[in-house]
Amino acid sequence: SKARSLIQYSSYPAFVKPNSEVYDKPDWMMCKTDVVSYFMDPRNFLTPEKVFAFELLGFDPNVHTVDGVREIIRGSFMDGDPDYDYAQIIYEAGESAGVSPYFLASRIIQEMGYSGESALSRGDLTGYEGYYNFYNIGAYATTEPGGAVINGAKYAQWGRDWEGQEITDTEATYLLPWTSVERAIMGGAIWIATGYIDKGQNTLYFQKFDVLDDGTDKYDHQYAQNIMMAYSEGMRYYRSYDSIGMTDAGFEFVIPVYNNMPEAYGYLPE
Repeated sequence: SKARSLIQYSSYPAFVKPNSEVYDKPDWMMCKTDVVSYFMDPRNFLTPEKVFAFELLGFDPNVHTVDGVREIIRGSFMDGDPDYDYAQIIYEAGESAGVSPYFLASRIIQEMGYSGESALSRGDLTGYEGYYNFYNIGAYATTEPGGAVINGAKYAQWGRDWEGQEITDTEATYLLPWTSVERAIMGGAIWIATGYIDKGQNTLYFQKFDVLDDGTDKYDHQYAQNIMMAYSEGMRYYRSYDSIGMTDAGFEFVIPVYNNMPEAYGYLPE
């Protein structure tokens, strides 16, 4: 459905629907239907490496540690920064918001890039200096100059009402405006908790695919347009848990079961 589920043409040209327009620069385009079907079908992800797309994302003091966060961000732009202890900041944000800090760390890498390619991770976007948005909240795709990054910077400054320049009482609880690393990471964690996890979209899968019958319109409330979001973040969780010897720990997964599923599955376009 147009921009609802996108894939990057330069990485996966066979997955792109023919004649799709570019919905986000440089080359994020509409997925083919069978690509959406593949990533929606839970049966394709029931392996030790992939099942973490279904992990419950609440905070668990028996599982989550600062050292675990450190393993997830190892080698990324957040590793060894002399000005900020990102692992500690992310852990405290997760503990306070009731959200898995491993999820938060992985989401930041997913949204900002492994090397911090997004200016929103540095607070140095031209015209919006001093504003951070580590989770790309409000950074909806657009083909306008500056694209989603500018929309993310506008949200970090004034929330949804950038033109009116008024932060609502609810947005104030998200610690807006995000004028520091700490405020952006903590405030964004609160935003994710109240907007998704507390509403039942408490796994990566449910954050991508809004299939829950929660009294709201189905399919509409998704975190990301990237069709591979739940898969790629779940794989990052697995590698992080494996690196610190935690894959034998007790995890809780929520895996949807659908009626009338096709017998054949597990195939992607070549």
